[in-house]
Amino acid sequence: MNRVTLSGRLTKDPELRTTSGGKSVCSFNLAIDKKMSAEKRDAAKANGEPTADFPLCQVWGHDAEYLCNYGHKGSRVEIDGRISTRSYDDRDGRKVYVTEVVADELQLVREQPKEDAGPAYITGGGNSYTKDQISQDIAADEANDDLPF
Repeated sequence: MNRVTLSGRLTKDPELRTTSGGKSVCSFNLAIDKKMSAEKRDAAKANGEPTADFPLCQVWGHDAEYLCNYGHKGSRVEIDGRISTRSYDDRDGRKVYVTEVVADELQLVREQPKEDAGPAYITGGGNSYTKDQISQDIAADEANDDLPF
């Protein structure tokens, strides 16, 4: 099974490219903090060791356009996808291998104020709803008390 789920922040503003066949694609890096205690994190920083990983990711089609339109450096992104390895020949004729995560699903996560519990998900076209949308739907349902169900 080849499944990967990641949650991190964009390291820079995403840029949209289009293939010669007209497909939209966006490559980006996520900054994903390593799980470690505060003491180990401080020691790693003091020794110049990384406290985060920066995997290369790629998303295609509508989600690529969505990410490029609404994502920016520092945006929290959650992806579900698969690991893919590809190769190409560089200018000097050497074979270069690239391993990246290809996102099948992508969500931008809007940060909530501290007093609010949990993130609100914003997706590029799926069936996810923000907490505000759910609250509006509940209020609309309560206003229609005369409905027979």
